[in-house]
Amino acid sequence: MAKTIVAFTQALNLTRYAMYVFDHGAPTGFRVALMAPERVTAIVSQNGNAYP
Repeated sequence: MAKTIVAFTQALNLTRYAMYVFDHGAPTGFRVALMAPERVTAIVSQNGNAYP
């Protein structure tokens, strides 16, 4: 899922973005941030869990 989202942001030519992650989608958002940390300007997490 994270690879698909990163490909989507690349297709839109997004070079920087803030992320809002919540609930079960938070781990995917965190993986996206780890795949392209230079693009993420902020992360807002609501009830998001982080697992190894």
